[in-house]
Amino acid sequence: MKRCGQHQGCNLSLRRRVITAIALSSFLLTGMSAAHAQTFTVLHNFTGGLDGANPYAGLTMDRAGNLYGTSLHGGLQTDDCQITNGCGTVFELARQGGRFIFRPLYQFQGFPSPSGDGANPLGRVIIGPDGALYGTTEFGGSNVDG
Repeated sequence: MKRCGQHQGCNLSLRRRVITAIALSSFLLTGMSAAHAQTFTVLHNFTGGLDGANPYAGLTMDRAGNLYGTSLHGGLQTDDCQITNGCGTVFELARQGGRFIFRPLYQFQGFPSPSGDGANPLGRVIIGPDGALYGTTEFGGSNVDG
């Protein structure tokens, strides 16, 4: 077994470890300082009405910086969704200058309703290659034989 004494390779290895430890410590301390400097801005307060309630999933951003999301509840109060206070919504937070403008895009109709479009979206929407929004709901949809 080789012992490190005044051997040049051992000193170099020790120096590298010390420099790495100092660099890592500096990085972590800088990151902690930046994390404390974060500020948050409320973009929209959901009312539980036609704008929706209980946004459950994350947001999706398009190339222009607009945000799209879903709310689990709120929206239309159909017979199918009275117990959950609405069937859910899809919304947009459109970027205008330095702020965002909230706009409801879609209100789900429920599951056995004539539209059969479902209720209570649990996931986020995605933007397809055609630029349209796509998503899923927890309940419903059409029962189409095909």
